[in-house]
Amino acid sequence: MLLTILIKCIIIRVSNIRKSYFLLMNSKTYKFKYEEVTDKLREMILSGQISGEQLPKEDDILKFFNVSRITVLKAMDLLVKEGLLTRVKGTGTFINRDSGNDPTELMHRMVIVAMQTSGHYYSKLYESVKYNIQEHNLFPISYNIHSGNFECLTKMSNLNVLLNSPVKGLLLHGGGYWRNPVLANRPGLRSVFIDYYDWNGTPPWGAVLVDYEHGAYLAAKHLLESGRKKLMLVTNKNTITIEMTAAHMDNHPRWQLNAGCQRAVAEFPGASCRWVSCFPADEDFDLIAAGIASAKPDGIICNSDHIAAKLCSFVLRAGMKVPEDIAMIGCYNTPWIYESEVPLTSIDVQPETLGRMAVELLLSGRKEIICHKPVLHIRRSSNANIKETKFPNINSAYKEELYAAQN
Repeated sequence: MLLTILIKCIIIRVSNIRKSYFLLMNSKTYKFKYEEVTDKLREMILSGQISGEQLPKEDDILKFFNVSRITVLKAMDLLVKEGLLTRVKGTGTFINRDSGNDPTELMHRMVIVAMQTSGHYYSKLYESVKYNIQEHNLFPISYNIHSGNFECLTKMSNLNVLLNSPVKGLLLHGGGYWRNPVLANRPGLRSVFIDYYDWNGTPPWGAVLVDYEHGAYLAAKHLLESGRKKLMLVTNKNTITIEMTAAHMDNHPRWQLNAGCQRAVAEFPGASCRWVSCFPADEDFDLIAAGIASAKPDGIICNSDHIAAKLCSFVLRAGMKVPEDIAMIGCYNTPWIYESEVPLTSIDVQPETLGRMAVELLLSGRKEIICHKPVLHIRRSSNANIKETKFPNINSAYKEELYAAQN
């Protein structure tokens, strides 16, 4: 008996370690040391702190940053790829001054990136944007902007200087843009919004926007086709402090998700969908939980995997089964899909594809609004016939059904 209990404890401990590792590796909330050295070297070159034609010797650089030689070499490799440095075998590494004596003339190869860089979804989107910029021998100048603090852009004194300089363009996540529409007085600046445009009307230049209505339509139709009749849409509470116009609502993911659910419900007589919102705080989840107990939905669609995972736990603690009693669907296809007690079906907006499309649009110079349709990954939380392990091997590919319905 004692041996059995000990083995169970070890299994639980190993499972928790694997889940923590999986979440950490999929949420880049830090920078590698070579990335920090790269950013600092670039800043020192462009600001003139490193003068002359030739870069200091590798030994001097590694002593200055107190890092290993391989870290310095990786940083220099990136700057060579960007075109800021040139290596001459047997001589050294030189600052690229082909266009003149002023390194700031390299501004025409800069792409400003203003977006949140951490979190499961945002880190994937940011890494895709950065990778695709560098693949075109350009280099990103990144500003880590959370949608809740978009007004802090004005506090970055050098951003306005860059926006008025001959940079290649601006890529920005549209969340929270209403707080400070920085492009209102710069209609000629080449820019591309990514994900959504949190403001009235259409973006001033270009955009790659997620069709959240289509994603919600896929999710709701999937539930309705499986016999569900009483759906619930659960989203974060609206934190926008200005009066929203109809055009602003049409651009916002929460309203788009609701529109998609209602469009699907209209195709199934007798079906309904109620929209409720909450903060991801325990007291608000208690209210939502009470609402679930009262409304008795048989299918729930959430605007994040995190919310879906928490509600999944509540449903199970309340003695109900997922998906037999209540099906659950999340959004963004983040590692929370396997942190949930039942693997979550999720709307995948494909951040890697978004990043690539946004960079390509920026470089093309086209003034175009591209609508990107998400896909639905179906797992056990909405289909009891799928027998899926709770936490698959993160180093091997796992099969999942892709559901793509026609409009």
